[in-house]
Amino acid sequence: MAKRGVIFHIVAYIFVLILLYLINFAIGISVPWVIIPAFFWGTGLLIHIIVYIVYHRGATEDQDGLKSRKERSVEKELEKMQRKFKK
Repeated sequence: MAKRGVIFHIVAYIFVLILLYLINFAIGISVPWVIIPAFFWGTGLLIHIIVYIVYHRGATEDQDGLKSRKERSVEKELEKMQRKFKK
């Protein structure tokens, strides 16, 4: 989920900035006011990426006791099959 959040944040950042630049171009303002939200949002995006790399990236590689929903369901089905064949 953390990786999905970072990807969504990057995609939203790119598309919103493209939209803001198009609005700036359509209005015809010579001062690029879009730089201000791009800078602040970019700073937040950078912090989000750093937090993901520091806290979540290592946690996804070293999942000793934590398993995904899919892995748990596969193990549950395997246990059912083993019980069925033992009888």
